[in-house]
Amino acid sequence: MPTDYLWQHSDPRGMSAAIEAGIARGVARSWPSGASVEHDAMKADVRALLVASFYMVDAFSTLPAQPGDADGTGNLIIGDRTRAQFRSDERLDVVRTLLETWRTLVVADRKSNAPVTPSDVAGAGEFSTVGGGAAVPLHPIGEAGFGWPVAAVAIVGVTVQAGVVCYIADKVASVIDNQLTRREATRQMVATHSVVLQVLSGHRAAEETAGTELPLTDAEKAALKAVQNAQVQAQKSIKLEVPSLFPNLKDKGGKIIEAASNLGWGALAIAGLLAYVFLQKGK
Repeated sequence: MPTDYLWQHSDPRGMSAAIEAGIARGVARSWPSGASVEHDAMKADVRALLVASFYMVDAFSTLPAQPGDADGTGNLIIGDRTRAQFRSDERLDVVRTLLETWRTLVVADRKSNAPVTPSDVAGAGEFSTVGGGAAVPLHPIGEAGFGWPVAAVAIVGVTVQAGVVCYIADKVASVIDNQLTRREATRQMVATHSVVLQVLSGHRAAEETAGTELPLTDAEKAALKAVQNAQVQAQKSIKLEVPSLFPNLKDKGGKIIEAASNLGWGALAIAGLLAYVFLQKGK
C-alpha cells in the first residue's frame, strides 16, 4: 500500500546512546545559538528525542509491537488510533501529552496551523537521515547497496501526524535555530518533555518487571502535568492560536481527533530491538 511518508533514521552512536544524549541535552536546555560544530549534534539529539517519544506512544497503548527485522531495523507505523485502543484515560493522557510537544514546535516553526503535506518535507515525504546529517533521498531498507551503520528505525505513515514527525525530522535545524535557541518557553517545554521521557522509561521498566500495566504514581503524574503546563506557556509565547488536538479526551467512540482540528496523531508499532536498547539497557 502506498504511503504518504517514510522516514528512515539511524545514529552512529547507537539508538540507545543517542536517546540518552538527547534527553540529557533537553534537560540541560543546551541549545547554543550561532554556527558551531555542535549544531549537528543538536540536530541528532532532537531526532533521538522524537524517536524516544514515539516509542513511548506505542508503549502506553495496546497495539502489539512488530517483530524486529534480521538486521535489527525497527519499523514504526503511524496510524490513527481510537479511544478503544487504550485501557485507560490515564494512558491516553500520556500519549496526547507526548504528541502535543512536537505539534506545538511544528506550528511555531511554520507559523501556521495548516497540516503538513508530503511536499513540505524532504523527498516529498520520503527520506532518510543519519544522526544530525541532512535528509537525503530515500533508500528503502533492503535496497542493493544500502546498509544501516547501526540499528535504525523506519517511520511510515499516511496520517497528518506522520507529517508532523517528518517535518521535525527534516526541518530540525530550523526548529532548533528559530525556537529552541531563541524562545525560552519552547526550551522549557522540551526540558520538561525530556524529564518525562526519563520518568516514563522507569515506569515502563517497572511494568516489564511486573508483567502488567501499572497506574502512574503521584510523582509521575506531576511530571506529566509539568509538561502540559509548559506546553500551554509555549503556545502562549508563539502568539498563534493552537487548537486542541484532543477536544474530547473521554470520547469513547470513533477517532479521538475531531475533524475540526485537522490534525491526526500517531500510534507506533516498534520493533523489539529499540524496546530493548531503550528500556532494558543496564539490566
